[in-house]
Amino acid sequence: MNLNDIVSATKALLPQLRVAPTRFRAYRLGCAGASFSYFDGSTFTLIEARVNDTNRASIANELKICGKRHINVLHITSWDRDHCNLSELREILDVWRPTRVEYPGYEPATNCGTACRDLIREYVRRATVRISAIAYTPSPARLLERLQHWNETLQSDVDEITRDAVYKLEESKRTGAPIPVEEPHPDAEMFPVNTRIEIEPGEEAGLLRVEATVGRSLWLWSLRHLLTRTLNVLHQHRWTILRSPPGVEWLTSDNPVVRLNYHDAQRYDFKGGWNSRGTVIFMPLSPTHLMFTQIGPEPRLQRGTVVSSDFAMQIQKITVEHAHRYVFGRSSDARAALWRPRKVDARAFQAEAEQWKSWNADQSRAEREIFRGWGT
Repeated sequence: MNLNDIVSATKALLPQLRVAPTRFRAYRLGCAGASFSYFDGSTFTLIEARVNDTNRASIANELKICGKRHINVLHITSWDRDHCNLSELREILDVWRPTRVEYPGYEPATNCGTACRDLIREYVRRATVRISAIAYTPSPARLLERLQHWNETLQSDVDEITRDAVYKLEESKRTGAPIPVEEPHPDAEMFPVNTRIEIEPGEEAGLLRVEATVGRSLWLWSLRHLLTRTLNVLHQHRWTILRSPPGVEWLTSDNPVVRLNYHDAQRYDFKGGWNSRGTVIFMPLSPTHLMFTQIGPEPRLQRGTVVSSDFAMQIQKITVEHAHRYVFGRSSDARAALWRPRKVDARAFQAEAEQWKSWNADQSRAEREIFRGWGT
């Protein structure tokens, strides 16, 4: 070992000093209890689940000063009401949505403490479900699946809606009764449709024209619909976390959330619904943890169950088969190539690359065409 090596090794043993813009604040509550926050330059920690009319604005202002919209950590030191108030805890979780919640390891001794613990566990469960929905929606496989579905069904849907609109207009004119005004859909501004009535001068009849486009705008509309409405269905299911058996690490893919209609090891498909009884939904969370639910039946597998090798191999096989283009794992698994033989096709690869290259320009052009008539 030379002198430079000795100096480097010595420096590694010395305490490292760094400048960090820390902030610690204590908040008035106007009643018994405690409320603090600590910011270390990157992580905002709210200490105790207390918020009321006295300290609410101060905490919000401190978050703003620290450049935060949400709490990183909610740290609760006791299940006593002075440190964790149920209604105030609910407000903190709903409004400031902490990424992590740290709470006492001992069992609560009061009904309030028990209710607070259960609320935190439910919050964590719902957050996990949201991760599943978000992981499901943006994948290329999901986009291509929806585009194919819309190309097959959108024309007939538009035709049916148009016929219904014409019928209502004709009935309104015949009877003199006004057409009931319905509340607009909250996501209507994102739906890529253009409707207009074309009547030639001097004519009483005209043409009702409805134009819609299948592409990026419809895709973004469907994402918003899923994450604001369909997501509520997922919260009703009984979710659990399963562990892989020794020697097995979960594989995942670029299409990680699987909705499975499962009959037996040879008969299954990927057409399960978010709320269809019997559908199995799962997604690997880490090499050893798998989020899992079966809609309808009571869960047979408890949280933390280490599954059998046969069960794990079936999950691995289905994960590989469900992939779009890529399978990921911390180590190689020769069985993946048996479950999903690799296909090498330079021409198909280049054609797909060209489609994605022109995707943005093509979609922007289509959106300009479909939205040009808005407001006319």
